[in-house]
Amino acid sequence: MRISLDYYRILGVPIQVTPEQIAQAYQDKSKQLPRREYSEQAAFARLKILDQVYDCLKDPLKRSEYDRQFFSFLNDQDSTEQGNILRSLPCIEIPDEDLIGALIILQESGEYIQLIQLGEDFFQGDGNDQHNDVCTSVALAQLELSREQWQQQNYELASMHGQKALDLLRDRQSLPAMQKEIENELAKLAPYRILKIFNQEPEPSQEERERGISLLQKILELREGLEGQGADGTGLDLTSFLGFIQQLRPLLSTQEQNRIFSNEDRGVSSAGLYLLVYTLIAQGFSQQKPELIAQAALKLDRISLKQDVAVEKSICSLLLGKTESALEQIRQSRDQDVYGILLQHSANDRDLLPGLCWYTEHWLKSEIAPHFRDLLDHEVSLDSYFDNQEVQKYIEQRVEVSTDAISLPNITSPQVNLSQLSKESPYNLKDALLSPVRYQRDEDDVPKFTTRLDPFGTNRISLSLDASPGLAQRRTRRKKIVISPNRLLSSLLLMGLGFGVFLLALHFIIRAFHKNPTVTPALENTIPGLAGEQLAIDLTKPTIQEPENEELSVESAKTILGSWLRIKAEALGPSHRIGELDKILAQPILERWQQNAKDLKAQGDYLTFEHEVQVDSVKILSASKAQVRAHIKETSKYYQGNITNNNDITKDNLVFQYDLTKDHDNWLISNTTIVK
Repeated sequence: MRISLDYYRILGVPIQVTPEQIAQAYQDKSKQLPRREYSEQAAFARLKILDQVYDCLKDPLKRSEYDRQFFSFLNDQDSTEQGNILRSLPCIEIPDEDLIGALIILQESGEYIQLIQLGEDFFQGDGNDQHNDVCTSVALAQLELSREQWQQQNYELASMHGQKALDLLRDRQSLPAMQKEIENELAKLAPYRILKIFNQEPEPSQEERERGISLLQKILELREGLEGQGADGTGLDLTSFLGFIQQLRPLLSTQEQNRIFSNEDRGVSSAGLYLLVYTLIAQGFSQQKPELIAQAALKLDRISLKQDVAVEKSICSLLLGKTESALEQIRQSRDQDVYGILLQHSANDRDLLPGLCWYTEHWLKSEIAPHFRDLLDHEVSLDSYFDNQEVQKYIEQRVEVSTDAISLPNITSPQVNLSQLSKESPYNLKDALLSPVRYQRDEDDVPKFTTRLDPFGTNRISLSLDASPGLAQRRTRRKKIVISPNRLLSSLLLMGLGFGVFLLALHFIIRAFHKNPTVTPALENTIPGLAGEQLAIDLTKPTIQEPENEELSVESAKTILGSWLRIKAEALGPSHRIGELDKILAQPILERWQQNAKDLKAQGDYLTFEHEVQVDSVKILSASKAQVRAHIKETSKYYQGNITNNNDITKDNLVFQYDLTKDHDNWLISNTTIVK
């Protein structure tokens, strides 16, 4: 069996290494043991390969012959093969029974793709006593590929490799501890996958959206609800999880949020039920279905047993045409800020109906629509809502009209008897509700948002909705948003409150999310109170950095590859211009090519090249990552001193994949892979 790996990489030493360093590297490698999951047979097979390598490199004559062959193929050394092993590459011959030893060395060298290919070929053949060790090696390689893709923000690929590793171990009922390790990593990856799915450009397909919703529903099920104590494996505490939900909600439609939060109706989560109420209001208003708003009102009755939701109940009553109930509920609210706004927009009249109409429309625009993907461009208008015949019919059938006349402020019209209007026509009812508001709206007269320092002195952001200045009545202002990873715990410790206050704090956090969806503090890199590495989501900026709309054309890619092949020829050629390599290469490949060029120069040898390039495809992965596939025809000639061996080496029709990384305005090559 031939493995595409050279002796120097097996020992982990540079090519220009002394005999003493070779001996030391061999001793170090020999003393190292593979992971405990491997058998003694696997460790022995690895040691046999190390002995084979050392036996060659410790002998000056054998090493000289090996180096001569090695340098003739130097230009291909840094390529990782995905298909059949090319006999022209530096290889090591091993017996079939020592396959697992080679796989362990490939694992240690980071050659995961070749390892997986060899492992899959092994599984397709007749199994032998290496079966469990090969399974372990392939699973570990898939896990490492998963972690590499995670770092590159390719979350679906990361999940795919991790799931392959897990399925392989499950199918063979092998290594339960490693299975648990992989399950934990996949669980922490799930929130990233969800945000990536819904935040991608172009818009995700319906199938992709369904996959994202299923992932979120599984997390909520494991979590036992939005405020549950179940172990979902994400590593997110309650505050962080609510922040994750806040970041996700504007990417979901009203229908999708209804599916997700409807399960919260059966639990004890006030926060989840509150989000469901907002969803029902959003659907009811945008789809002009007041029966959904009636459902929201019933659920608010349940929440009101623990929290003050008088403002929301008043808005629901108004949208259902119950004006008397709406006014009565708003007067019961402990939110004096809102009361002051209503008073101002009712021309300081004690009848707050005009102000309530203005506030309702503003509330729907600022606190409802921005949190739903399908409402971002939706026109919010009470006129249109009440103009709808189905809304009029619903109100006419169900509104409870008082026998007394209700007086509206006489701004542009005389007193209006709503009892009489409602009996005549629901349209007149809508007109009576909205007409006074039309004549007093001022585009510049809107609530102002102010930020304050938290009393605990932690510079957390507190948001309040202030009425315009000039009100005669001094009002107590209530904080709208105070979000911090330790806020709930701090509140409980400082104030000694019980479980009821815990739920109340959660309510204010959820209401705060609606007050301003864009202002939230950043979470720390790790989440306090949880052991081990945790998933951190910074809410001050998108969790997923999307690619910029900058195209890397085929012609640009061809220019980049042409520059690389030219600079490579100069670095390995008679001039040995090694300093040019960093203009086209990035780590990790840069260091290896610099060392190769230095070794060649130290021996007084060089190579010459002729190239032909044909770019097949260009794939933009992110704003700073891209992949290019190209057919490369290369002819090289090796010179020892100034003497050629007269043997031209031609690599014809090879397909390379080039991984590109953007550094400022320049694309650099960070890795090359032979794919065919």
